[in-house]
Amino acid sequence: MAPPPAVLGVGAARRLMENASGGTQSIQRAAMILRHIGNGHDEGVRLVDLSNELYLERPTVHRIVKSLMAENLVTQDVTTRRYHLGQGIVALSLIVNRKLNFQQLAQPLLEDMARQTGDTFYLNQRIGNEALCLIRTDGHCPIKIYSVGVGDRRPLGVGAGGLAMLSEMPVAERNACIAANEQALSKYKGLNKRALLRLIEKTKTLGYAHLDVYGLAGVHAVGVPIMSPQGAPVAALSIASISNRLGTKRVEELVVLLRKNARQLEQLISDYHW
Repeated sequence: MAPPPAVLGVGAARRLMENASGGTQSIQRAAMILRHIGNGHDEGVRLVDLSNELYLERPTVHRIVKSLMAENLVTQDVTTRRYHLGQGIVALSLIVNRKLNFQQLAQPLLEDMARQTGDTFYLNQRIGNEALCLIRTDGHCPIKIYSVGVGDRRPLGVGAGGLAMLSEMPVAERNACIAANEQALSKYKGLNKRALLRLIEKTKTLGYAHLDVYGLAGVHAVGVPIMSPQGAPVAALSIASISNRLGTKRVEELVVLLRKNARQLEQLISDYHW
């Protein structure tokens, strides 16, 4: 991915524009203009400055700025005629901040669970047909579980958190997800549509996901879904540990702990409109 045009040199910025075409070029130009206006701070930016400093024709800049103003991403001071970032940008930043706040507020909950149990806990978010690891916290157990790292994405159903979310999806949506992930699932030994459907049935019977961690012999994982106010699975809490630490009685205790914290996170989702 190219670095932001605002930090590109003159030649690099020109090459970026020359190599782009059509809709891609328009998007890149709009992004450059937004960054440049944002860098103008309180005084704003003139049309002529945008044209000269971004090496774009003035009519082109004017057309793009007008479109950005129509979307409330840019505003113009009627007195100075300078451009500023609009309220649409502020609204987008608030959405990002809400998500960051949710992650920041969730972190202590996972750290507390790790301290209580000594095990490794995960918070995963559903992104389309995948589960994205947002948080991983390790407890005091000397054997650390590194099945997935923060920022890693895996097909729904591969891990306990993803399986917990997949099992709560409506049947038609779930089947479409499994079909879309068929090729990706083939990378995990023994995991295919038939095996995944069996795991889903087991999960629905138990009320939580419990499976062997793929690629890590002797490691098990347990997961529960986190639901949106609308009743959709949007995230999941899970724990991974060596199998001899996950006997039947302890799994039951951990499920209670996971569900308790999942309810707290569901309340945060509702409060922050995540």
